[in-house]
Amino acid sequence: MQSPFSGPNQGINGGKYMFTSGFGNTGVNQATLTSPWINTTPLNVPMLRFSSHMYGGVIDRLQVFIDSGAGWQSILIVLPGNQPAATSAWTLHEIQLPNYADKTVRFRFRGEKTTVAGYAEIGLDEFAVVEAPLPSCAAPSNLSASGVTVNTAQIAFTPGGASTRIARGPVGFVPNAATTLATGITSPYVLTGLNANTTYHVYLKDTCSSVGLASSWVGPLAFTTQPCPPVSASFTYNVVSGNLIMNAQNISATSNYTWTLLNSSGATVATRTGGSSTIPVSGTGSFTLSLIVTNFCGSSDTSQVTVNICAPLGGGFSHTVNGNTVSFTSLAVNSSGQLWDFGDGNQGSGPAPVHTYAGTGSYTVVMRSFNICGDTITSSQVVVTCTKPAAEWTAQILSSGGAGMRVQFNATPWSSADAVNFQWLFGDGTNGSGANPIKTYGVPGLFYTVTLIASNSCGGKDTLTKSLQTVGLDEPAAVAAWYPNPAQPGQWITSPGDAPVSVATLTGQILHWAQRSEAGQTLVCVPENCPAGVYVLWQEGVAVRIAVP
Repeated sequence: MQSPFSGPNQGINGGKYMFTSGFGNTGVNQATLTSPWINTTPLNVPMLRFSSHMYGGVIDRLQVFIDSGAGWQSILIVLPGNQPAATSAWTLHEIQLPNYADKTVRFRFRGEKTTVAGYAEIGLDEFAVVEAPLPSCAAPSNLSASGVTVNTAQIAFTPGGASTRIARGPVGFVPNAATTLATGITSPYVLTGLNANTTYHVYLKDTCSSVGLASSWVGPLAFTTQPCPPVSASFTYNVVSGNLIMNAQNISATSNYTWTLLNSSGATVATRTGGSSTIPVSGTGSFTLSLIVTNFCGSSDTSQVTVNICAPLGGGFSHTVNGNTVSFTSLAVNSSGQLWDFGDGNQGSGPAPVHTYAGTGSYTVVMRSFNICGDTITSSQVVVTCTKPAAEWTAQILSSGGAGMRVQFNATPWSSADAVNFQWLFGDGTNGSGANPIKTYGVPGLFYTVTLIASNSCGGKDTLTKSLQTVGLDEPAAVAAWYPNPAQPGQWITSPGDAPVSVATLTGQILHWAQRSEAGQTLVCVPENCPAGVYVLWQEGVAVRIAVP
């Protein structure tokens, strides 16, 4: 080292070195060094190896040439910058020369500076022509998988050569060009499009294009994706002003939602997508609403409900009374059913029930009409029942002659006890009223047909029409021979003779009352539980009516 401003302070190993001596203020800006001829035949691939030191402010470059007898060829240019001081480390240069195998060559080093003035001491050391190392391509290393999700995974690695490729497949697959997923990747690399709950193998391989080599495949790196999360097709709905508003629960941006509305015939009314949607619905009836939810990894769920859409519900009912039996008719509109409370502790259903009450009275009847949507409407009325009275009458001829025929009509006690009003049609074009009227016919005879209309205090009526021929046997003397008349339950009735007595109702039903003989007469006992009414007793062809109050 001749100058404190340029050149190394020592050789690589502290020994000697070559440098551009006298290259200071010589007035020139180049210096050359030429090696002797060197035979490369012993080498498979010859390689020039040397170290340089280029400390100095006016150093421009160091250029290396080779000559095999055909002229000098530049093989390297070294620029300053690696040595900012005399104590800086030397730079090693290795230049493979495969095209100069089996030849005799020589080398020339040419140092140049930027100006003719100033020192530019370029150092050279450990010059040699040696066997080039065999080329290789390092494989990737430190493979790892992280951030594994349902369908992605992050692969980290340390690259070996210049370009890294990745192959991914199921457990046991063979990595090759066909299974290569990508080339030229960098770490970390994100795998996408994976299947849920699946184990994968990953292999990496590096390619070194500069030497035309590739590393072996490294792997397998195994990892398993997360299971596919379940989904739920639960939803709520509401019908507002003819619009069916639907909302899925727990809506996710990674799930697909498909709504289908079917009518009662199974035909599709509408389909929609999205977690929330609306379907306009015209008309009424029962519909089936279903929701299918699928997520990004294949989980699915289906739910369906019946949706009832109804027209406005109307109520009201009418009724007709027949005695204690009432016929009801629902006037409800858009109703699917009716429930009735008849006001006496009994219930019924249907649009037209008929109910018989135990007795006359006033009852508050409530009808609750409903539809399939769950709507209800209540209607009520006060219903008054009235027991129909029983009309019955007898007639006795008081006298008959030139002055006409006088007849005593008797509605009591033969009619039912609740009968309070009596209207008579005497069969000759005249009429009368009262319980026991006397009628004088201008023309005597039993050919008259007489009608009695008996009514009670609540408006119930009963009509009985008979011919006088059916009551003509009830002459006063015959009736008087039977006593007591009326007779109370438990009493014995004395007949006029000792012959057996037949007992029947006015409708002809034969009864069996107890009888006994006493003092040449037959006595008949009215049963203790005998219903009130009029009964017919016969003895030896003579019939009379006996009233039991």
